[in-house]
Amino acid sequence: MKSMYIYGGILIVSLGAAWAQWKKEPSLVSGEEVVVLYGDADKLESLVWDSEKHRIDLSLKSDEQGSYLWADYTDKKKEKENQKQFKVGEEGTKLLENLSPFVAIRKLNDVDEAKREDLGLKDPKTTLTISRKGKTHTYHIGSEAYGTKDIYLEDQESKTIFLVDDAKVRSLKFGRTKLPDRRLWSFKKDTITHVYLTTIIDEESKTLHFENKNWQDKKNAKWIDADNHNADNKQLTNWITKMLRSTNSEYTFGLDESTLTPAFQLKIEANNQKAEEVSIFHTEEKTTWYARSTHSRGLVKLIKQSISGLSEDIPSLFAAPEVTNTEEPKK
Repeated sequence: MKSMYIYGGILIVSLGAAWAQWKKEPSLVSGEEVVVLYGDADKLESLVWDSEKHRIDLSLKSDEQGSYLWADYTDKKKEKENQKQFKVGEEGTKLLENLSPFVAIRKLNDVDEAKREDLGLKDPKTTLTISRKGKTHTYHIGSEAYGTKDIYLEDQESKTIFLVDDAKVRSLKFGRTKLPDRRLWSFKKDTITHVYLTTIIDEESKTLHFENKNWQDKKNAKWIDADNHNADNKQLTNWITKMLRSTNSEYTFGLDESTLTPAFQLKIEANNQKAEEVSIFHTEEKTTWYARSTHSRGLVKLIKQSISGLSEDIPSLFAAPEVTNTEEPKK
C-alpha cells in the first residue's frame, strides 16, 4: 500500500511538471530569440500548411527501410488534377530540424487589435498546424515584416505573437517544387560500390555486374565489369555515370503497373548499407518511362530523353569488346 502512494505521488509530480512546462512562457534561446514549440523531429505525427494557394499535409511514416516523410498536396488554384502525393526529400529533413525546436527571432508584446491587423493576423490566410504526441498546435501566419521576408505568427492557444525567420517554413510556402524527393536511391554516388544490371535480351535474362574499383580513392576510382576485367571500361563508365545522375520528374498514382513493360532492373550496393533496388518500366509505345525503387516507395515518372537512351545502350554493354594490351613487352 505504501508503494502505491509513492508511485501515485511520483505520477502527480510528473504530470504537474509537464503541465507547468506546457503553460510556461516561451524560453529565451539567445538574445531576443525564443522557443515557439519544443519537440523532436522524430516525434512528429503530422504537419499541415494551409494557404490560399495550396494545402500540404505531411506525415511521418516508416517501413523496413526506415522512416520517411510523406506529403499529400492540394493545389487550390487548379480545378482538375490538383491532387498530388510524394515522398519528401532533403528539404523535409531541414524543415523538421527547423521546427525541432521551433525558434522565433523574438516575441512581440502589447499587440492591440489595430496592430494585429497591421501584422496580417486579424484575418490570416495561412495556418500552420503541428501535431506531436497526440497534441495539436495551431499557428496563424501573418504578413511579412517590412524590409525582410520574416513573417509574423500567432499561437492560437496562448495568443502569443512571434516574428519568425521565413527560412524556417519556406519549403512549405513553395511545397510543390521544393519538397518532392527526386532521387531514385538514397546513396551518395561516391559511396556506391556495386551495381547489378538485369534485363531480358533475346528472351534470356542477363545480368551485368558493375564494380566501383578503388571507390574510396576519388582520384583512382573507376567502374569496371566485375566479371570481365578486359571489357571496355570507358563504355561501362559512361553508362553507369549517366544512370547514376537519373532523377524522377514526379510521382504517379492511379496507374495500373501491370499495363507497363519492364525494361531493366538495378540492384545498388553502397559501403556497409542495405542494398536498394530500382525497376524501370515504359508504356508499350515507349512514350513514357517510369521507375519504382526501394527509396521512392512509389511509382515515379522519369525524363524520357535520358532514360530511353540508356535503355537502348544496354545490349551493347553486354557485347562490349575486350580491350587488348597494345604495349610492347619489356625486354
